[in-house]
Amino acid sequence: MELTVPMAYLRAIRLLTGKLDIRNYLNGVCITDGAIIGTNGHYLGVIETEHVAGAAEIIIPNEPLDAFFKLAGRLPFDALITYDADTRKGTLAAGSAVVQFTGEYGRYPAYKRAMLHHDRADGWLQFQWQYLALFEKVAVALGTKPSKQHKVTVLPSREMMSARVLIPEYPEFNGVCQPLRV
Repeated sequence: MELTVPMAYLRAIRLLTGKLDIRNYLNGVCITDGAIIGTNGHYLGVIETEHVAGAAEIIIPNEPLDAFFKLAGRLPFDALITYDADTRKGTLAAGSAVVQFTGEYGRYPAYKRAMLHHDRADGWLQFQWQYLALFEKVAVALGTKPSKQHKVTVLPSREMMSARVLIPEYPEFNGVCQPLRV
């Protein structure tokens, strides 16, 4: 099998994959018929694209992907992916960058069951991401380890007016974040 995929798609989805997860198949980007998928089990991202139409499922591990990105640099190349499903051996190539990989064993989660398709908030609060990221910076400044996954808890109010922001490791901190006006 041979696929040509925009490098930006692989870079973007790679950000959503697991890191050192015991479920090895989550530590990589999944390419399947019509979609490029990344998840760590807590969040999920999918790019549906004709570039991978008809592709059999491949899970490219993060380590060869990261090595490939480093070799290829930031140039907006398309990545040529060749893969032999029988041997699970493949190659990533763009320009002079070539990296070989062995596909991960396992089945990637059924992403279509987890996807939402609404395009309006319909009464739910929406927050400015930069504000929520700022509370994470506050947690780190207080002493929460930057590598800790759960730094901040956001609890919307019943009145749908604002949300309480807590830092679990520092119960003395209490914050409020106002929602966006849609």
